[in-house]
Amino acid sequence: MILAGDIGGTNVRFALFDHHHGVFVRKVIEKYQSNDFADLPEAVLHFLKSHSASITSAAFGVPGPIIDGVAHSTNLPWRVDSKMMARALTTERVKVVNDLVAMTAAIPYLRDSDVRILHAGEPDKDASTFAVVAPGTGLGQGYLHKNGPQFSALPSEGGHADFAPNTLEQVELLSYLMKKFGHVSFERVLSGPGLLNIYAFLKETGKATEPSALQDELESDSPGKTITRHALSGEYEICVRAVDLFAQVLGAQAGNMVLTLMATGGIYLGGGIVPQLHEHLTSTGMLSAYLNKGRLSYLVEKTPLKVICDDTVALTGAASFAAQKL
Repeated sequence: MILAGDIGGTNVRFALFDHHHGVFVRKVIEKYQSNDFADLPEAVLHFLKSHSASITSAAFGVPGPIIDGVAHSTNLPWRVDSKMMARALTTERVKVVNDLVAMTAAIPYLRDSDVRILHAGEPDKDASTFAVVAPGTGLGQGYLHKNGPQFSALPSEGGHADFAPNTLEQVELLSYLMKKFGHVSFERVLSGPGLLNIYAFLKETGKATEPSALQDELESDSPGKTITRHALSGEYEICVRAVDLFAQVLGAQAGNMVLTLMATGGIYLGGGIVPQLHEHLTSTGMLSAYLNKGRLSYLVEKTPLKVICDDTVALTGAASFAAQKL
């Protein structure tokens, strides 16, 4: 029995898997709020109390770089250490991996029903590299390399690379964010907090007005969900413009991943935000931004762009690491 965890700045998910001959069968799954627990061992032991099982191995996907088995997260106050988790679970077979590495490792296990195609492209059957871009509490990125029948999921902290504007409005956005943060990474735009940054930019620069009714709603409910909901309904212009600008930057960064990694096998969009928007994204400027890569646009045109709609796939990816021999 394998224990898999997907640890986020907002939510944590745990699942138990049976593993036989390369097939993972999920038995149970639970979701909790991260801030309900002081640390990961407390959260894991709470889960295991509800589901009695003999754990043979475990793996946890955690945001941030992993150094010597220890996660250094930018959006989670927990210190996650593989040795600490091994003691808590009384098994030596414990791995801690980057959360986007876990999500990326799930790509070979995705079913057609798990994804939505935004751009079909003309995928090369011999393509060996795939990438994931996942805006959520932060901006996660990862990539998968295929060598014969073997897949290797590899980490990236490209979400913290410098934000590169592509339009005059995005140049203004960059200037606004520089005054606020100094260094401006893609994560300052492509994340839940990033969507709020875009909204504030539109409001404070007078590019769009905030109706009083919307202001009251933002103060009483989750602002990110409120902006997204009204963007989808088209009720408030400022929400529509915020999501459209978010989508344009997302498309550009997805295209950047194709070129940076030669990830012509496909780009997969995940995280907590994009699946809510997937039916709306094709009506924004996202696809134009994805494809607009100048002299090498033809490479991006051939590369599929897909949305991962199942937000639990990172658990399968984590389980695949737990199944590996140490």
